[in-house]
Amino acid sequence: MHSSNSNIIHVNDVDLYYEIHGQGSPLVLIGGLGVGVWFWEYQLPAFSSYFRTIIFDNRGVGKSSKPPGPYSIEQMTVDLVALLDHLNIPKTHVLGFSLGGYIALELAISSPERVDRLILAGTSAGGKNATPMAPEVLQLLLKTEGNPEELIREKLTLAFTEEYLRKTDLSKFIRQRLEDPQPRHAFLAQAQAGANFDRSQDLYRVVAPTLILAASGDPIIPLPNAQFMAANIPNSVLKIYQGFAHQFLIENAEEFNRDVITFLQNSSVRR
Repeated sequence: MHSSNSNIIHVNDVDLYYEIHGQGSPLVLIGGLGVGVWFWEYQLPAFSSYFRTIIFDNRGVGKSSKPPGPYSIEQMTVDLVALLDHLNIPKTHVLGFSLGGYIALELAISSPERVDRLILAGTSAGGKNATPMAPEVLQLLLKTEGNPEELIREKLTLAFTEEYLRKTDLSKFIRQRLEDPQPRHAFLAQAQAGANFDRSQDLYRVVAPTLILAASGDPIIPLPNAQFMAANIPNSVLKIYQGFAHQFLIENAEEFNRDVITFLQNSSVRR
């Protein structure tokens, strides 16, 4: 095992950058569309106090390779399995947010023996029956033209509540995004992988105890998606954060972190 806590490995024809923080049972965090390991800043101190926390850049972001598209969720899941194999982790807790939730769900269905407990945050099962975002939200989310900083600020209106945007200095968050620009081809390849994803008919195959976390005001992955998963994943429990937007795990980090840690330490899930 590597003693250093960050590395790049070559698997599945891509370089994958990863970091390991803390000790204990393994917990893998899978980020959403266009975000690198920096996204987990609000979770790492809490999670790494209890778990051996693995974060990584998906293909298409950060210090990982950004090959030409198309990408698929299945392929990105194979990337993750290869990383787990490299780290000699046969089974792990898995937390996926947004697009990362697709990867987490895919892993839980295609390689159930690899997943201990599953946390699906701000995500959906995909497919034509998923509740879509409003057309204007999709348009803004996929917008790539214009001044990079202004574009980031504009997209933050989907991630956070008005109140949070008003009272919070997000200059560091914006700087992180600007310092780690995602090439347009990689952003669109990740987005298309998400659009193609559909495990809506396979949720009964999830055997891992599952915690589903969602926000009532999420414009990107509307709440009915979480409710659909909760109704169809056998051993699952749903918690709804009232009034938050898509990145509730940052805006409401303290409660989110506490809920995740409690779930991972608790021996049973009650619906």
